[in-house]
Amino acid sequence: MDVYLDTNLWNALFNQSIRVDVLLDSLEKRDIRLVLSDESLYELAKTFLRGDDTGKERAAALFNYLQAFVARSIPIAKENMDAIAAEMQSLQWMAKEVFPFINASDYETGSNPKIGHVPFAHTRTSGRFQSRRSTVSNLVE
Repeated sequence: MDVYLDTNLWNALFNQSIRVDVLLDSLEKRDIRLVLSDESLYELAKTFLRGDDTGKERAAALFNYLQAFVARSIPIAKENMDAIAAEMQSLQWMAKEVFPFINASDYETGSNPKIGHVPFAHTRTSGRFQSRRSTVSNLVE
């Protein structure tokens, strides 16, 4: 079973210092996978915009925490428009299922000197996500 966490739950894991390896290993034993989405990354990146002095510091730590999940190869959901395109393609090909995650070749980890690695997912054809990615990059600058 795939479980998509919203930003509140990603923040709760971070706030409670839940060990990534322990959590993922425990979930794996139950045949459960955590999934990350570009929507979550975008919403979590807004932490950089907090008005107080701790916003950027918290966001940097939060994204480094997320990087530990990404390093364990949790699936990253396709952006909505790319998922719809995949669904249409599956219909055309009469496939029995749609693969809702990006391919490894479409995955990139950006680097920012202030916070280290920032996980990003993008597809080559997605203008919306490229725009969103630029927004996230600008937030971490």
